[in-house]
Amino acid sequence: MIGLVAGFMLMGSAISANKIVMAVLPSTLFTGIRMLSAGLILLAMVLPKNDRFSWDYLKKDLIALFMVGFCTTYVTSLLKAWALKNLLSSKAAFIASLDPFVAALYAYLLWGEKLSLRKWAGLCIGFTGVILLLRVDIGFEQFHHTILDISLPECAALAAVAIGRYGWIIAAQFLKKGRYTSMELNGISMTTSGVAALITATFVDPIQSSLMAINLKTVCAMTYSIIVGNVISYNIYGYCLKKYSVTMVSLFGFIIPLTVATIGFFFLHEELTIRFVVSALIVFIGLSIFYSDELKKNIC
Repeated sequence: MIGLVAGFMLMGSAISANKIVMAVLPSTLFTGIRMLSAGLILLAMVLPKNDRFSWDYLKKDLIALFMVGFCTTYVTSLLKAWALKNLLSSKAAFIASLDPFVAALYAYLLWGEKLSLRKWAGLCIGFTGVILLLRVDIGFEQFHHTILDISLPECAALAAVAIGRYGWIIAAQFLKKGRYTSMELNGISMTTSGVAALITATFVDPIQSSLMAINLKTVCAMTYSIIVGNVISYNIYGYCLKKYSVTMVSLFGFIIPLTVATIGFFFLHEELTIRFVVSALIVFIGLSIFYSDELKKNIC
């Protein structure tokens, strides 16, 4: 359990570092640099004397590897980065706390896994808590067009949760079958997604002027994000997926928005509103109810 707590706290601190970097760099360009750098570091650690990277081995999994990279890193990272750039960091991270509920819905829809009345109640309460937070905070967030009164950055954050969870379901199947280790899978996904994000950036971002705006603070924050957020935290997360259930790992994910909110308040001068505290409390109550049946089984 210590690994779960430490991993999610580190992931939370990396989100705050991302917010600092994207005050200077466009979200697409930063995502490409971050993912490609982290992916190359991981591949450099696992490539030597590794027959899993032969063409005969990889070609059997090309479609699945593409889906994992596309869902867990490319699309999800671009959506998260754009949402984070335009929202309070605490709100962007808090929306991601819907992950365990989304995981349960996937289990229900894809595998027919039954949900008890407690789980349905917890799920509804959790969604209610996040819905209360979906409103632009004047003075801290940029204004965008809305869909059903939800801003586009908020929609992007919600979409990232749904797409990313599906990707991690595929990734978990790989990890449990032993086809790849978490470091190998992350290395492949991040490298390919980083290249794809940089190609995307060439079409949508002013790359040259953005790179000229980089300063020492940006470099330090980016380095921290790559090493801690990608290389260390992602692999702790992958390891935990092998050791614990997806839902249990998702439960501890609530540590992330709490970490981000704390850092945002003390270091990024973001307001910690009463609405955020109330929403967080409601979501935590929803999570507690949602997992009450599972906790009782573990105790017994």
